[in-house]
Amino acid sequence: MDKKEITLDEIGKFLEGKDSEEEIVNITYNYTDDFITVFYRNKNDQKCSRKDPFFPFIWATKNACEKLLKFCGRDKLKELMSKYSIGIKKLSNTNIKGEVIQSFENGYMFLFYSRKPMSMLKFKLFFKEAGNPINRKDNTIDENDRQYLAVSPQEQYLIQTGKRFFKGYDDYNQILRMVFDLETEGLDPRRHRIKLNGVKLNRPVTINGKEYKDWARIFRLEGETEEEKNESELKIIDTMLKLIYTFKPDVITAHNGENFDWNFLITRCEMLGTTMKDMSSKYFNGDYIKKDDNPSILKLGGEIEEFYRTIVPNTIITDSLHAVRRAQATNSNFLHSNLKYATKYLGLKKKNRVYTPGSEIDNILTDTTHLYAFNDEDGDWYLYDENHSSDTTIFKKGKDGDKPFKMYTRNYLADGYKLVSGEYIINRYLIDDLWECDKVEYNLNCTDFMLSKIIPLTYSKCVTMGTASQWKAIMLAWSYENDLAIPMGENTGAFTGGLSRLMKVGYVSNVIKLDYNSLYPSILLTWGISDDNDLMNAMLHMLEYVLTTREKYKKIKKQADKKVSFYEDKINKGETLTSEEDDEYNKALREFKKADNQQMVVKKLGNSFFGSYGSNNGAVFPWKSIKCAEQTTCTGRQCLRLMINHFHNLGYEPIVGDTDGFDFKLPIKENIVEPKILDYVVPVFSEENESDFDGDIKLCIKYDYDQNSVFYKSIEDIVNDNNSNYSILIGNDWINKNDVCFVEK
Repeated sequence: MDKKEITLDEIGKFLEGKDSEEEIVNITYNYTDDFITVFYRNKNDQKCSRKDPFFPFIWATKNACEKLLKFCGRDKLKELMSKYSIGIKKLSNTNIKGEVIQSFENGYMFLFYSRKPMSMLKFKLFFKEAGNPINRKDNTIDENDRQYLAVSPQEQYLIQTGKRFFKGYDDYNQILRMVFDLETEGLDPRRHRIKLNGVKLNRPVTINGKEYKDWARIFRLEGETEEEKNESELKIIDTMLKLIYTFKPDVITAHNGENFDWNFLITRCEMLGTTMKDMSSKYFNGDYIKKDDNPSILKLGGEIEEFYRTIVPNTIITDSLHAVRRAQATNSNFLHSNLKYATKYLGLKKKNRVYTPGSEIDNILTDTTHLYAFNDEDGDWYLYDENHSSDTTIFKKGKDGDKPFKMYTRNYLADGYKLVSGEYIINRYLIDDLWECDKVEYNLNCTDFMLSKIIPLTYSKCVTMGTASQWKAIMLAWSYENDLAIPMGENTGAFTGGLSRLMKVGYVSNVIKLDYNSLYPSILLTWGISDDNDLMNAMLHMLEYVLTTREKYKKIKKQADKKVSFYEDKINKGETLTSEEDDEYNKALREFKKADNQQMVVKKLGNSFFGSYGSNNGAVFPWKSIKCAEQTTCTGRQCLRLMINHFHNLGYEPIVGDTDGFDFKLPIKENIVEPKILDYVVPVFSEENESDFDGDIKLCIKYDYDQNSVFYKSIEDIVNDNNSNYSILIGNDWINKNDVCFVEK
């Protein structure tokens, strides 16, 4: 095919998905069906579904095609292709200069596709009957037989149609999410019961005309005899299933839900004389909740971990523990994965969070004799017993900073406390657990929610996969749309990475961290680092689009932040906003949040690009390139050395650094000359591209005469001065006067 230079506008339309359908919340598929089931929310917030025809396809190597011809012969193969309604097309390995890239000869040069709606089962039968079956389970890559390259049916559908998850939603909280948490007698579901099950919704929802707002419930094990407890426990499980059926959430999450809570529920059904299949099938038209037979992969930085995904019909299952562990893989300061630590580390801790010693939960829950004094302002509580001996010690809260909760008994009611039951205390404790799980999952998975809007992947896969696989999905979709061959991708070893140095040991005070903004993406673009396997040079265009888009959203965020700050200053001064001002304030808040989410997602996508080039597994990213990866890291090392040299000459002492930044000890304050800032605010434009550097910027003019500084009072003085021995401070960069022009506001 003829290839022309692609534009950023074309890249933008591709990444956003050519189909504009909004509010798709899930896509499911059964291997025996010739249709895909699409779940979406209508204008009334009802979860609906429809069946779209499914046309399976698969990429194949020249070797795979030759095996088919050898087994069948040309005439027999044509007969089988006609019988199964299978088509084949040869893909292009010609680059944008018209050059044929020979390295593709051992890659995926052909695409087999169905000409009519077809089940994946029937599609695979064609290859089996033709003598060269697709040797893999569940369409995952078989490392021992890479003749075919397949993606899941859901991904095939997204690639073909250009549809994407969650279009039309600006915030993850718009998705209906259900959080649950089990309190159990122990860790072994074959011996221990479910004591409590807490369930919470993240947002209001209306069901059959009834609005459920701030909805959260705790379901408790009851009964004295074993038979009564069995019946009560089965009711807890059945209630959970009924809630899923009633509310029809888009996402269900729990902390460590995949390895604990769901397994506990499924096993308890068996121990109580039934099965999860029998209990859940009545709510899902014969379908049922189960564990996937094949393991899924949780990508944790450079490591992987297998888990068995829970399948709940029509619903996405996430695990906030997975989100925490993925964050830990990229942040060495994130030390623990338990929910309470993660909540605190992320700055999400509630002011009135209720804590309870785990060993006392049963006693407090079943205590009907005593009352408890509870403070709703900070979540503190103690046992109130009027017959308790007089306590002369100074009043101290049971929740004392980060120390374990200590239980107190007192014979008086302190100011700010009210009397409640033990059951109320435990319910608040468990509901706060649910609240924390919801906030942690939202905080850590929000970026992946936004990524799902531009990557042809299911959301459940987005929240567990690595960044190289995300770029693989993008490039597979690009290749499909442009009839491009796909390289095989060779497995290679390690390469020399970024600069990492410890320059000083011991205690250092007054340390500042300095780093480059998007160093590796900027290096890739500045030096045009690309590989011949990228036939249309699309990856660099995509990277440029990502970085440009991020700057656009950062500017929108900054402008919205100014409006928010303006109105919040008025509120803090005690002024009352008019209705118009209140509307503007809320609009600015929404714009700020939306722009912040959008700039974060493109930041993650841009920063992950280099990792794709540097992947050591060709199956993970077929366009990988050790040459490009090493050129990038080599350039990055030189950039970091330039930073160290520059700031060392200014009196900064380098301490420790890695890849794109360095920690420096600040110079003695008396040796730092603080430049003055003019009160003249003016946009600054580059003469070359006439694009705004950073919105409205205060200019500082530094003019050196024998080491003395002269500061101009007007723009006219600057423009009319013919002496070029000065620079202009824009942000942190000194730019020569002759490289910019001034434009009046």
